[in-house]
Amino acid sequence: MTGVELDPEAIVEAGERASRAGHRDRCTLVVGDGAIIPLAPHDIVILDRAICCYGDADRLVDRSVAAAGLVYAFSVPESRGLRGVRNRLAYGLEGIWDRLRRNPRAWLHDVNRIHRRLSMAGFTLDASGREGRWYLAVYRRQPD
Repeated sequence: MTGVELDPEAIVEAGERASRAGHRDRCTLVVGDGAIIPLAPHDIVILDRAICCYGDADRLVDRSVAAAGLVYAFSVPESRGLRGVRNRLAYGLEGIWDRLRRNPRAWLHDVNRIHRRLSMAGFTLDASGREGRWYLAVYRRQPD
């Protein structure tokens, strides 16, 4: 298993969790930008609350999809329907505050755009759901 994360503190926490679960020796944890650094191929790629913390979602999705073999899963704030309206308002206000502090931290990306990018890469939606403001999706690709 490989974990890539921009935040060094999150990497430390992931290492601690892996140790508690007895799997630290099976993990490679890297501080880095998944949209830039080389990503090794993996059967399963999961971006849990990661895309929304990255300004260039297209680049991050494209680079991480290229590393995904059979399964690609992600969670992002819902951008569609009533949840999308609520999230646009909340993220709009939060974005103003972040820009004033010159510290952008979260973006509301178009779920349909992410879906199209995954479809173009040969993935089909296998399961999806919503929890609070979050949209969760699992995509599968048929093996070659």
